[in-house]
Amino acid sequence: MKKIILALFSCLCFSSANATLVTIDFDDLSSGITVGSNYSGLGVTFVDAVTSSNGSLPGGTTPTSIMHSSSAYGPQPSNPIEAIFNSLVSSVSLTGLDVGGDGFILSAYDAISGGNLLTASQIFGSGYGIGQFFTLNVSAAGIQRVEFSQLTNTHGDGIAFENQGVSQLEMKNGLEI
Repeated sequence: MKKIILALFSCLCFSSANATLVTIDFDDLSSGITVGSNYSGLGVTFVDAVTSSNGSLPGGTTPTSIMHSSSAYGPQPSNPIEAIFNSLVSSVSLTGLDVGGDGFILSAYDAISGGNLLTASQIFGSGYGIGQFFTLNVSAAGIQRVEFSQLTNTHGDGIAFENQGVSQLEMKNGLEI
């Protein structure tokens, strides 16, 4: 089964020149846990994500990663995993492991649900993608949510995600500080 690792680092910008890096690697949660608001203290809540014991693939960390809670074998753009941020973010990076012909996509939106697509990044590997990994980045002002999934289900491969990376901008009265 193909696995994807999602890199989500939370950079809280207290001023435009001062940032703190926080890494969420899901390794502090046991396998089979609904992720949900487990990382809300770090500024992100996950929708349709559950931990799995698939974090040991090449390019990943061990022991856990996350998968889609209901369609773990191949989440599609019509039913993605979501990461919703407590405050606006400006960039997100994603590393996919075992990326094959079904690829994966990272899409950024300006609202908690619905909203406008701000930017997206996608990649296809070859075949079943065993051992292939790639990093995607999306950057835009005002990202409130990202969605991630496979692009197709042609090969019937699965995906897991890990490590999320985000740059957050602290806002006060609508102005960056």
